[in-house]
Amino acid sequence: MNAPLIEQRRFQKRVTGLFRGVKLQIHLRTTPASYGPKVFCIGYNKTGTTSTGRALQTLGFRHAKFNQWIWRQYKAGHIQRVLWFASKFDSFDDLPWLRADLIPILDQTFPGSRFVYLHREDDEWVQSYVRWTDKINGRDVDPEAALKGYREHRSFCMEYFASREEDLLQISVKDPDAYQRLASFSWEECTGRAVPLRKQDLGAQIFVAPI
Repeated sequence: MNAPLIEQRRFQKRVTGLFRGVKLQIHLRTTPASYGPKVFCIGYNKTGTTSTGRALQTLGFRHAKFNQWIWRQYKAGHIQRVLWFASKFDSFDDLPWLRADLIPILDQTFPGSRFVYLHREDDEWVQSYVRWTDKINGRDVDPEAALKGYREHRSFCMEYFASREEDLLQISVKDPDAYQRLASFSWEECTGRAVPLRKQDLGAQIFVAPI
């Protein structure tokens, strides 16, 4: 990808981020903190996290997707700030929520939470991840190293929830019933209410397999 196009896309993201930032600040200031059950999508990048986030938002959760400020706080070790941010929302996807070192902390801080792991075939995933990295960052990535990280993350999630199947939903966004399973697992279990009729058949419109 050529440099001018990369810079143009980065500029567009910065402008869009300004408008989103104002809305986010209002939300953070006016929403009471809650340390009850949450829904965390812990699928790896390029497994359908964006679609899952849209589905959770459609179901009625106050959803938080990737946020650059929170990602910086996490990398700097300011975990309490990350947890405070999480207390203002109901559901989450993408970084830093999928990180193996953060999942146990989220699990402890927000008891009763549900976690959603997204499956994708290894070969399909690594091809998608390499294309995505080149598009977003304009840099090459080592496929073998990337795949190693992907598999290690999957192993951690499976081992961590090995004896707690009721707390972990495993789906692929390609599954015809993925939306219905997500709705039942997250909305009905966390709220104790049935999924609204108008939202029951939206899966085909929301779940799109990542390219």
